[in-house]
Amino acid sequence: MPRTQWGSRLGFILASAGATVGLGSIWKFPYVTAMNGGGVFLLVYLAFTFTLGLALLQAELALGRAAGCGAVGAFSRLGSPRWKLLGYGGVLCCFLIFSFYSVVGGWTLGYLLRALDGRVMSDDAGALAALFGQYVGDPAEALLTHALFAGLTLLVVAGGIQKGIERAGKLLMPLLFLLMLALIVRAVTLPGAMAGVAALFRPILAG
Repeated sequence: MPRTQWGSRLGFILASAGATVGLGSIWKFPYVTAMNGGGVFLLVYLAFTFTLGLALLQAELALGRAAGCGAVGAFSRLGSPRWKLLGYGGVLCCFLIFSFYSVVGGWTLGYLLRALDGRVMSDDAGALAALFGQYVGDPAEALLTHALFAGLTLLVVAGGIQKGIERAGKLLMPLLFLLMLALIVRAVTLPGAMAGVAALFRPILAG
């Protein structure tokens, strides 16, 4: 099979950003930040991101550029054949992450359908909790949305780098940023929004 390459630098950057900025950035990171020190947690997180995280990113890019192949082949080509076990470990990690995120992605598709008919437009926390319980309590619908999300992911990956991942990144990443901007604007206009912002960013040194 001929080796494919990225069609543009922009496509690579958007795909890399998509691999970094996931559902957790919207769904769980604000909660984790607020519950673990607010601004202090955020500063520590950013410090590790721009030191340890950036160093690992550069190492990964250098490894891929030098080997010119996937994770399994890169370790065995540049090091010892036994090192390919590290590559298999990376592939296994990706599979385990996908097994989790595909479920959450299925939930997202399920909630998208509910958003279109207005069922999630409620200020009643109890009603929203009941809606979620009703959704996950229906195995047929939960499995259907999960399979749909997994199928869409398979279509993107099957398209290869340029026609699959890069094309999807150029479409979906700008859409993600627009959605996040819309969520931020909507959130700060809600009653009590500034209290939430303070809880998120105010440094807390003691629990």
